[in-house]
Amino acid sequence: MMRLLLAVLISATMSAAEPAPLADLVLPDHRGGTCRLDTVRDRLLMYFRTGERMAAKRCDQVLSKRLGADRPLVRVIDGREYKPEDRAAITQRIADTVGEEPITFLLDWDGAVAKRLSLPDAPLQFLGFAADGRMIGSVHCTFDRDSLGRVLPLLPALDQSAFTSDELAVVKRSAKDARP
Repeated sequence: MMRLLLAVLISATMSAAEPAPLADLVLPDHRGGTCRLDTVRDRLLMYFRTGERMAAKRCDQVLSKRLGADRPLVRVIDGREYKPEDRAAITQRIADTVGEEPITFLLDWDGAVAKRLSLPDAPLQFLGFAADGRMIGSVHCTFDRDSLGRVLPLLPALDQSAFTSDELAVVKRSAKDARP
């Protein structure tokens, strides 16, 4: 009887699913909509400051090709550096820049993602999320071969082959990427 009780207790403990760390978190997007982040499953999330936008864009271009249309990159801008009265103008500037491109930027004005996930202070990070919504890892990206190589394993089903020289040429940092 004791073994049966112990087996039931262990089974119940193992089947209790750990909630997704971003459950119930909703962020506005640059188009005036919102996104529930608990829907970020089996995805790679890019979390970056606007000062890193050019470097992030080049890395986005390379990774989006690898991810394909069925596994889009989730783009979240860390907007904690902006005052509340500046948010509308920043949002409009993003919308004007993106135009009709089929991408969406989520705006994390209060750093809710960083707080919820206890992220280190870094200008650009990639976060991998499993199909059940659990975060499976994070990588601070500096756009060299080693850091890009660490981004790929965040999604096990992603093509793990090495980046080509042409792809690396696209993501190398330039002097224009330096923060003012």
